Amino acid sequence: KYTNMKLLIIALIQSIIITSGQVMLKYGLLKIVSFELSWNFFRTIVSNVPLILSGVAMVVGTAMWIWMVKVFPLSQLLPLQTLGYVLGILASMFCFNESVSLSQWAGMLFIIIGCVLIAK
Repeated sequence: KYTNMKLLIIALIQSIIITSGQVMLKYGLLKIVSFELSWNFFRTIVSNVPLILSGVAMVVGTAMWIWMVKVFPLSQLLPLQTLGYVLGILASMFCFNESVSLSQWAGMLFIIIGCVLIAK
Protein backbone atom coordinates (compact mmCIF):
# COMPACT_ATOMS: atom_id res chain seq x y z
CA LYS A 1 0.00 0.00 0.00
CA TYR A 2 1.29 3.41 -0.94
CA THR A 3 0.82 6.46 1.25
CA ASN A 4 0.15 9.93 -0.10
CA MET A 5 3.66 11.04 0.85
CA LYS A 6 5.13 8.11 -1.10
CA LEU A 7 2.99 9.19 -4.03
CA LEU A 8 4.45 12.70 -3.78
CA ILE A 9 8.00 11.32 -3.73
CA ILE A 10 7.36 8.99 -6.68
CA ALA A 11 5.72 11.84 -8.65
CA LEU A 12 8.72 14.04 -7.88
CA ILE A 13 11.14 11.37 -9.13
CA GLN A 14 9.12 10.92 -12.32
CA SER A 15 9.03 14.70 -12.85
CA ILE A 16 12.80 14.89 -12.36
CA ILE A 17 13.31 12.19 -15.00
CA ILE A 18 11.02 13.94 -17.51
CA THR A 19 12.53 17.37 -16.79
CA SER A 20 16.02 15.92 -17.24
CA GLY A 21 14.88 14.63 -20.61
CA GLN A 22 13.62 18.07 -21.58
CA VAL A 23 16.91 19.68 -20.52
CA MET A 24 18.88 17.14 -22.55
CA LEU A 25 16.56 17.81 -25.50
CA LYS A 26 17.35 21.52 -25.28
CA TYR A 27 21.10 20.85 -25.03
CA GLY A 28 20.92 18.49 -27.98
CA LEU A 29 18.95 20.93 -30.11
CA LEU A 30 21.40 23.74 -29.32
CA LYS A 31 24.12 21.59 -30.95
CA ILE A 32 22.19 21.39 -34.23
CA VAL A 33 22.94 24.29 -36.52
CA SER A 34 20.18 23.82 -39.06
CA PHE A 35 17.33 21.44 -39.79
CA GLU A 36 17.40 19.87 -43.22
CA LEU A 37 16.39 16.60 -44.81
CA SER A 38 19.73 14.97 -45.54
CA TRP A 39 21.86 12.01 -44.47
CA ASN A 40 24.29 14.39 -42.81
CA PHE A 41 21.47 15.81 -40.69
CA PHE A 42 20.31 12.28 -39.82
CA ARG A 43 23.87 11.36 -38.73
CA THR A 44 23.98 14.50 -36.60
CA ILE A 45 20.76 13.49 -34.86
CA VAL A 46 21.70 9.86 -34.15
CA SER A 47 25.17 10.82 -32.88
CA ASN A 48 23.89 13.61 -30.64
CA VAL A 49 24.40 12.23 -27.10
CA PRO A 50 22.10 14.72 -25.35
CA LEU A 51 19.28 13.83 -27.78
CA ILE A 52 19.84 10.13 -27.12
CA LEU A 53 19.81 10.72 -23.35
CA SER A 54 16.66 12.77 -23.77
CA GLY A 55 14.97 9.90 -25.54
CA VAL A 56 16.00 7.45 -22.83
CA ALA A 57 14.74 9.75 -20.07
CA MET A 58 11.44 10.26 -21.88
CA VAL A 59 10.91 6.51 -22.32
CA VAL A 60 11.74 5.82 -18.66
CA GLY A 61 9.56 8.72 -17.46
CA THR A 62 6.66 7.62 -19.65
CA ALA A 63 6.93 4.00 -18.47
CA MET A 64 6.94 5.24 -14.90
CA TRP A 65 3.90 7.42 -15.63
CA ILE A 66 1.99 4.43 -17.06
CA TRP A 67 2.74 2.46 -13.89
CA MET A 68 1.70 5.41 -11.72
CA VAL A 69 -1.63 5.79 -13.52
CA LYS A 70 -2.31 2.10 -12.92
CA VAL A 71 -1.44 2.19 -9.21
CA PHE A 72 -2.53 5.62 -7.90
CA PRO A 73 -5.81 7.56 -7.90
CA LEU A 74 -5.85 9.86 -10.92
CA SER A 75 -7.43 12.62 -8.83
CA GLN A 76 -4.22 12.80 -6.79
CA LEU A 77 -1.76 11.90 -9.51
CA LEU A 78 -2.63 14.46 -12.18
CA PRO A 79 -2.23 17.55 -9.98
CA LEU A 80 1.18 16.30 -8.84
CA GLN A 81 2.39 16.42 -12.43
CA THR A 82 2.57 20.19 -12.03
CA LEU A 83 5.85 19.59 -10.18
CA GLY A 84 7.33 19.36 -13.66
CA TYR A 85 6.59 23.06 -14.17
CA VAL A 86 8.55 23.95 -11.05
CA LEU A 87 11.45 21.72 -12.02
CA GLY A 88 11.40 23.07 -15.56
CA ILE A 89 11.69 26.67 -14.41
CA LEU A 90 14.50 25.79 -11.98
CA ALA A 91 16.32 23.83 -14.68
CA SER A 92 15.97 26.78 -17.07
CA MET A 93 17.58 29.02 -14.48
CA PHE A 94 20.48 26.75 -13.61
CA CYS A 95 21.18 25.12 -16.97
CA PHE A 96 20.44 27.93 -19.40
CA ASN A 97 20.80 31.10 -17.28
CA GLU A 98 17.20 32.11 -17.97
CA SER A 99 15.72 34.75 -15.70
CA VAL A 100 12.69 34.00 -13.55
CA SER A 101 10.13 36.69 -12.78
CA LEU A 102 8.52 37.34 -9.42
CA SER A 103 5.21 36.02 -10.75
CA GLN A 104 6.92 32.77 -11.78
CA TRP A 105 8.37 32.41 -8.27
CA ALA A 106 4.91 33.00 -6.82
CA GLY A 107 3.41 30.44 -9.19
CA MET A 108 6.02 27.86 -8.20
CA LEU A 109 5.26 28.47 -4.54
CA PHE A 110 1.53 27.92 -5.13
CA ILE A 111 2.24 24.74 -7.07
CA ILE A 112 4.42 23.36 -4.28
CA ILE A 113 1.83 24.25 -1.63
CA GLY A 114 -0.89 22.62 -3.73
CA CYS A 115 1.12 19.43 -4.20
CA VAL A 116 1.79 19.15 -0.46
CA LEU A 117 -1.92 19.67 0.28
CA ILE A 118 -2.91 17.01 -2.26
CA ALA A 119 -0.38 14.56 -0.81
CA LYS A 120 -1.69 15.01 2.74
